[in-house]
Amino acid sequence: MDAVLLEMENLGLQPDTAVYNALVSVYGKAGLFREVELIVKTLQAEGTRLGHGGPAFDLVTYNTLLDVYGRAGRLNDVINTFSDMKKTKVQPDVKTFNALVNAYGRACHFDGVLSLAHSPC
Repeated sequence: MDAVLLEMENLGLQPDTAVYNALVSVYGKAGLFREVELIVKTLQAEGTRLGHGGPAFDLVTYNTLLDVYGRAGRLNDVINTFSDMKKTKVQPDVKTFNALVNAYGRACHFDGVLSLAHSPC
């Protein structure tokens, strides 16, 4: 378990999605994608526990994942995350598309940028 989450648990505090989002951002910016994946799995388990039938992700979670994966050049993770976002019916916003455009641009995948214009959300 993540040290921050463990400390919160020891203090009797229940982390919320904002805490998980912050951890994804910090670990992603540091290039610690193993830790990012552990946080994602924790969020998935938390969503199941809460009866969401899936991850307890919100728009900020998806945008954060898209941003950190895109900045790291992990285009497949960007594509998979955006696909998951659409499946869970979380509506993208301007930040979502900024992250997607930046990710495709960094990967020199300009057809991907153009496909966003035709992407039903």
